[in-house]
Amino acid sequence: MVCEEANFSPFLVQSNFARERAQAVAAAASLGLLTTKTPDGYGRTWRPTLVGQLFLETGRL
Repeated sequence: MVCEEANFSPFLVQSNFARERAQAVAAAASLGLLTTKTPDGYGRTWRPTLVGQLFLETGRL
């Protein structure tokens, strides 16, 4: 799952992992589970949001 990968090993927006799983990454981002947002703006790395972290812990949205 892309949320688990982003949590344990954040991946770049243009990485092969992101390209091969583009639909899953887009769906997770649309659900608010992943973001590239940082305190300084936006970055190049997909990371889980707080909602994404809760989803990983509980398995529920």
